Amino acid sequence: MFEAVGVPGLINQAMREMPRDGKIVVVGLCMQTDRFEPTYGVMKELTLQFVVTYSPQEFRDAMHLIVDGAVNVAPMITGRVGLDAIAGAFADLARPDIHTKILVKP
Repeated sequence: MFEAVGVPGLINQAMREMPRDGKIVVVGLCMQTDRFEPTYGVMKELTLQFVVTYSPQEFRDAMHLIVDGAVNVAPMITGRVGLDAIAGAFADLARPDIHTKILVKP
């Protein structure tokens, strides 16, 4: 099972619902404090693995695709801010109904 959302409580829910000897790969990055019950993992002998979602090479390749025009990212950009407004941009990104990606323009 992959946990790719990053919402508090989902790791615990996945552990609770996972069958014995299951594996949970955590890809979603929870930006808040999260808790889970280790008892679920111990009693079911679960494997819990945390992974980095992208390699530096994947970032490089993605940047080339964007620069070359092979990927149109304009529909994802829901806001633009300068360096002085980065803190507010992170607060705004907590509202997924309003923002998807905010471009920082130095």
